[in-house]
Amino acid sequence: MNKPKSNEYIILDEMSFAKETDLCAHLIKIATPHGWIAYPETDGWDILLVRGDIQVGIQAKLRANCHVLEQATTNSEEKICGPEYHAVLVPQASDDFVSVARCCRVFVIETRHFDRSDPLWFM
Repeated sequence: MNKPKSNEYIILDEMSFAKETDLCAHLIKIATPHGWIAYPETDGWDILLVRGDIQVGIQAKLRANCHVLEQATTNSEEKICGPEYHAVLVPQASDDFVSVARCCRVFVIETRHFDRSDPLWFM
């Protein structure tokens, strides 16, 4: 499997969500047919996605904000082992949010229109 060379900006299809669990369920529904195994609410992550030797820890929020970035980066500092890649899942994010996330080495997954068949194509 190809490993990502840099943080990317991933966009899923455009929808609105009432709860974070709905947002997570949507990503899981899209990712599992592409070989990703999803573990909801695992080891401090809203979703832990696994495919082969690749693990992605995902924190989800209904709004892109500093809190979700803090959650995604805190998990990396507190644990010696865990997912190699960290991401936030949000309905939409500003360019500034994506830039800050990249500085934190966190992928941003948005639920806006996405034209690839595998939502995590960069992995």
